[in-house]
Amino acid sequence: MDKIMKRACAELKSGNTVEVYLPQLLNRMATVYSQYGELEFTMYYYSLFESYNNLKHELGTDADKELKELNSIIKEYISSKFSGNQLEHCIKSIDKVRNHIIDKMKILTSFTDILQIYEYVLNRIEYRFEENIEEIVLEEEIQAIKQYIFSSDDNFQVNERMKEVIGQLPVRMTKAKFFDLIHDSFSLYKDSEYDSFDSYLYMIKTTAMLYKIEGMDTVFPRLKQLKDELERMDYKSISKEEYTKITAKLESEALYLSQISEFYYEFMQVINPFYAVILTNPYSFMDISSVNVISVEEKNNLKSIVESINHYFSSPEIRDFPEELESKFFFLEGKQEHLLEELQQLEGVLFDTRELYENKIDSLMLQPIYNSLKASEKLLGNSLFVNLQEEDNQGIVDDTFLMKSEKEFLSSLSELMDASPKPVNRAIMAGILSKLPVFFRNSQEVMNFITYSFEQCKDLSEKTASLKLIKSFWMN
Repeated sequence: MDKIMKRACAELKSGNTVEVYLPQLLNRMATVYSQYGELEFTMYYYSLFESYNNLKHELGTDADKELKELNSIIKEYISSKFSGNQLEHCIKSIDKVRNHIIDKMKILTSFTDILQIYEYVLNRIEYRFEENIEEIVLEEEIQAIKQYIFSSDDNFQVNERMKEVIGQLPVRMTKAKFFDLIHDSFSLYKDSEYDSFDSYLYMIKTTAMLYKIEGMDTVFPRLKQLKDELERMDYKSISKEEYTKITAKLESEALYLSQISEFYYEFMQVINPFYAVILTNPYSFMDISSVNVISVEEKNNLKSIVESINHYFSSPEIRDFPEELESKFFFLEGKQEHLLEELQQLEGVLFDTRELYENKIDSLMLQPIYNSLKASEKLLGNSLFVNLQEEDNQGIVDDTFLMKSEKEFLSSLSELMDASPKPVNRAIMAGILSKLPVFFRNSQEVMNFITYSFEQCKDLSEKTASLKLIKSFWMN
């Protein structure tokens, strides 16, 4: 941060000459967001093209259409100086594409949770087809698990290892006891913030395959077909041939799911910084007295890189970038870190002074730039799929809301479990148990729970599979 901005920040913190220094702060933030966004956008745009080259034949027509829309917006942006109408059109277009990708990722996340449930089920069948399964010396195995969980001095790591193990145990628990544990976990969120509770509720809903999303039956037909096939399987009497076939298909489609998810993740890494650049476009580089990290020459260099990538996307032939284009990225080294450092300082000042000066934003006609900065802060933050329209909900969870949420969740879960075969229910229970806040009071209770789970499991193939999976945590 240069001397001019340091003075502006100091004056704002002191409450002096707000009418002069608040516009300076906001204009500088717009410039830094714009520069940082351009760097991020350019690098991720390049990465997206490489991913597209590798996955073009797996992605399908939907991805091609979405890429075409994005590239059209980018081409419009780099080839013209925006008027107000053009800018508004560009913002609406990129927002539409972004929301579409968010919907896609929600569907992919739900399919991921569904496949994990059935992977759990199928893993426990594997040793059913083995002729000779080694006998298990349970005391030795339990001791090895205990050593794995509690060998660390880091409580966070201990808890994570505990949850890993719980997620692979052979579940032998009554539905009533299971629901009691869920009830106890809900009660922990009394008087917490809504956002925190919503995140928890979303997590256990997706784990239980209860999060229904529009488009799941149509957007990814390959995954829908596999889901239907897995639901129809008779896991009690499945043959070795059927098992081999369905596990191979599950493995293949899980790879496809992973690749598609990674592609849309990278897609959003391009959209977010580009969106921030568009939003800050009318207000950036107005702080002419401040020193800019990216020079005019470097800005033109960025533009030429983006133009080349945009051209390559529209080319009918898939090709690698020439070395001279790749060499243009060298000037970016160190600039992101420099911008990020200043950005964090400016955001800190705005956060510290926001409540003091929000009432002046309207009177100083700063609402448009302020709104753009708030959206840009989200877009360039850590949460790629953040909802730009939703304000953070800082309300507190009360008893009424908690009871209503718990009742709805347990009712839906009970209905699902009543309609599902026992192996699927056990998989759901294991998944949810691994997501609950730690419900043990001490290490002895942990080991008692693990020992009981294995002792109550009379299926040697299931017990063997669970132990093999748990041991893989420390043997890999």
